[in-house]
Amino acid sequence: MKFYECYWRALGDRYAYVEKVDMSASMAAAIKYYYQAHTLPQGLPDEEFRDKVNRANNYAFDLARWQSWGYQIVKQNVPGKQSQKKVSEAVEFGREEAVKQLSAGAITDSETFLQQFVELTLNKLSEICGGDVTNTLPMATASKLWNAIIQEGGGIPISLERVNGKPPSGWDQIDQAVRAAYSNPTMAAAAVRGATARADPAAGSMGMMGYGMQGYGMQAMQGYGMPGYGQGYAMPGYAPY
Repeated sequence: MKFYECYWRALGDRYAYVEKVDMSASMAAAIKYYYQAHTLPQGLPDEEFRDKVNRANNYAFDLARWQSWGYQIVKQNVPGKQSQKKVSEAVEFGREEAVKQLSAGAITDSETFLQQFVELTLNKLSEICGGDVTNTLPMATASKLWNAIIQEGGGIPISLERVNGKPPSGWDQIDQAVRAAYSNPTMAAAAVRGATARADPAAGSMGMMGYGMQGYGMQAMQGYGMPGYGQGYAMPGYAPY
């Protein structure tokens, strides 16, 4: 992981070739050379060994690429510092969870990854916003954002891109995934609650006291918040894809 962090920090703006480098074979050879046979699992077939190295290599490469490129995209496409902060947190959460599904084999193609990425992100954003997300991230802005995430931010994992290629700019699956997420009954209900709260501030205040800060928000902070979230991404034993 440290190697790829340095690699992307130094070469992240070399767009012509930085994503094309695959060092899996070199790393497999180096591991065999520097770690004597008695330190490697006995009887591990070469094919299985190379597959494990390739999965670990893809995971580290993809994470470093996302950390190098992804954080800039929200700032460039979402206006307002408060909105940027909320959307950034939601996007990080959504992609992490979608990557975990990819690692577990529940996702095998770019279309499904995108659908899960969008849905998980918007659900998290709804949680952060206390319901309606449209004031923070209008649907048109969301479509623009995910197009930029995929084209410029490394949004689709490198393991999928190396098999299927990077989706084209203006990929129609983006609008479909965004529309589906915004029309989800849970999202629609949250939008109604948000509109009601904006129209009736008293009702909004009662909603915050009765549902958000005491009933749900603190639980989210303790069980679902940043400390656990950050540790979960680099948790020992997490199987890279």
